[in-house]
Amino acid sequence: MNRIHIIACRVLQREFSAALAHTSLKADISYLPQGLHNTPDQLRTMLQAEIDRIFEYHRAGMTSYLPDAIVLGYGLCSNAVIGLTGRSLPLIVPRTDDCMALFLGSQARYLDYFQLHSGTYWLNNGWVEASRVPTMQEIESHRAELTEKYGEDNADFLIEQELLWTKNYKSCGFIDSPLYHNEEYCDLARRFAADFNWSFFRVDGDSRMIDSICRGEFPESEYLVCPPGHRVAESFDAGKVKAEKM
Repeated sequence: MNRIHIIACRVLQREFSAALAHTSLKADISYLPQGLHNTPDQLRTMLQAEIDRIFEYHRAGMTSYLPDAIVLGYGLCSNAVIGLTGRSLPLIVPRTDDCMALFLGSQARYLDYFQLHSGTYWLNNGWVEASRVPTMQEIESHRAELTEKYGEDNADFLIEQELLWTKNYKSCGFIDSPLYHNEEYCDLARRFAADFNWSFFRVDGDSRMIDSICRGEFPESEYLVCPPGHRVAESFDAGKVKAEKM
């Protein structure tokens, strides 16, 4: 494999950029906005559109080559990858629940922490940079904006609805990057946990899976290589995903 095209979430930008700088594999990469896992149907549509755009650019003569494979920098991500196809190219998908396993280095390590800290909301540098972390300070600022637009009672109701998801979590885990360190981001995560009376812990990140992608190495135990003419389907086992003929 000489050339790949990676489609990834914006939160992985630093990690993929660093890994690609140290590999001989030729790679193009497209990033989609953070937060689309909250709307999996929209994410699925955008991922397939980005895949199809690779072929459109080639047909239009805007690129002189097609990659040997298309690789997703996504896990299942609320089943957003189910139904995707690489058309006439292999589509490679990590066998992970979400991108946090990529930041931790493996699905197995992700599951180990899940057993130790069920109900964990994960943060790291990329998430802090690309998303809105709802600390109480940020929530009150947002409440003021909503009050100005809709009145105090409506603002209180909207904030209450926006924060319903917090009831699903009991802790915040911060993944330290092996590439760069920003203590302010970790402090923000710690404050975020305190605001919701959650426990807080931090762990070292591991770029092993990201490095593997950027070397073009895809062991079957950790990646689905979905052949041309197939779509990604849920496997309902530890493998997460399988190839299904179209």
